[in-house]
Amino acid sequence: MKVLINGVEKRFNKIETIEDIGSVARQFTLLEKSEKQNILIDDVVEIYNDFGKLVIKGEIEYVEANLDDKTSEFIYAGRNKAKYIVDCYADKTTQFSQGQKINTVLSEIANGFGLEVVGDAQMPKQDMKTILIGNKIIDAFLEIANSVGKIITSDAVGNLLIEFEASDKSDKILEFGTNIVKRKFIQDTTKVFDQYITVAQSNYLVEQTQDVFVKGVYGQGKFIKTKVLQNCLTSQECENISKIEYKKDVRKSYVYTATINTVELDLNTQYFIKDAQLGINEQMNCKTLMNIVNEDTKETIAVFEKVLND
Repeated sequence: MKVLINGVEKRFNKIETIEDIGSVARQFTLLEKSEKQNILIDDVVEIYNDFGKLVIKGEIEYVEANLDDKTSEFIYAGRNKAKYIVDCYADKTTQFSQGQKINTVLSEIANGFGLEVVGDAQMPKQDMKTILIGNKIIDAFLEIANSVGKIITSDAVGNLLIEFEASDKSDKILEFGTNIVKRKFIQDTTKVFDQYITVAQSNYLVEQTQDVFVKGVYGQGKFIKTKVLQNCLTSQECENISKIEYKKDVRKSYVYTATINTVELDLNTQYFIKDAQLGINEQMNCKTLMNIVNEDTKETIAVFEKVLND
């Protein structure tokens, strides 16, 4: 991996980057063994993978020094520009109109931080979302995305990506013994339920009547998971969210973690994985990517989850 500090290439004793579809901001950590601090808060960091692709661009937010008569180490850490959405609180109350697209809703705030919003989805038909002054922006964003079954991640720079299931499919085949050098597999169905129920309410301003128990169900059985939302939704929208919750739980129940070499991977992309010993021979989605480079070793650790077809 190559690291640039304020545009100038610099070597480190350890480099680590993390991309995860469960986190909005990408993050990095750099370790340098040195007699003095060479990097300052707000210095700009660019990290490229071995294939020349920009993995993350961000600023130093955290510096830690570990110094004694035998050790002289400095740790530097930071995130991409999505950190502004993750950390900031609303400085005013914003009311969004019924029927707007999520892209429009999020862009009104994200653009103020110099961030673009890529991807889109329709807001629930009856929901008129309000972000109150003092609300943490990321909580409001994730609630909006969750109401239509979407997730929010970011690219290398920090632009927001509205996504759900990976639609991109790579033609690369990952196989244990070829390009997978080490792996761990967990299958745990203890948190997969038979029936999923989503409960919300209708919007009085739309229907001139208030239904406080709008319900949507997916599946059937006695092992039930119920989700209660504050959003104004239709029964069909509640049913869609119930189905999405089922998919989320099934995907999380089937996780394959692989240490990979010689292959460039992309987050939220499907790859075909072969592992004869574990009986795995299927498409899986890349949910987490960690690049770790030490003085004499380098590895990419990827976490994959099950792909469900409709």
